[in-house]
Amino acid sequence: MNEPEQPKKGWGWMSWTFVALVICLTILLVPVIFNSVLDLAYRNRLSIKGRDIIFAFKIFANENSSRYPDRMGTPTSSNQVFRSMIREDVVANETLFGGIISPYMEDGIIGKAPDFKEAVSSGENHWVMLGGLGTFIHPAHPVIYENALDATWPPKWKPESANHFIRGRTWRGDKILVGLNDGSISIVKTRLVNGALTLPEPMLLSYDGKPWDDIEVLDIEEKK
Repeated sequence: MNEPEQPKKGWGWMSWTFVALVICLTILLVPVIFNSVLDLAYRNRLSIKGRDIIFAFKIFANENSSRYPDRMGTPTSSNQVFRSMIREDVVANETLFGGIISPYMEDGIIGKAPDFKEAVSSGENHWVMLGGLGTFIHPAHPVIYENALDATWPPKWKPESANHFIRGRTWRGDKILVGLNDGSISIVKTRLVNGALTLPEPMLLSYDGKPWDDIEVLDIEEKK
């Protein structure tokens, strides 16, 4: 004799609670994951620009006694140096120098030869450059870095901010991009000192453990 089929049990409160928790976690985590991926994509695009800038420096140095292009004249800003690279036909346009989700974005207008007066105008350059360098400097020496709060050394940035369109902002996790003389771009975790972020101490020292000598900061030009 067959036993009667037992009625199927419906979901209890524990099952529904588990489903609700999964839904809540998904709602909370999806924006975080999406923003992290987006942040990484933007940062990688900007890293490529930075590497290309240093590569252009090295091209110039090959024909100019191993020195980088700030040795042409007496520039007072990185904008002026980058503009001279366009005049000297080392770089074809200004797209390398603008940022990604940055307050400093290029407009693609460089003006007419031979002066290219509209190239890398105020507010179009994302990168600070350190002057007086060349291929003869130690490979680990910083060469360029993302715009800081001012032109002092060591550089300073704001603690992590959701607003990327301000000067001196950092990426997620208080990270900043720094271009080194070996042509690489380092994603640097900054440290908090006296209320501002700055580079880790090893990056402020030369290979022999002493502070870098005669640091010359060529700052960005703010939009007028």
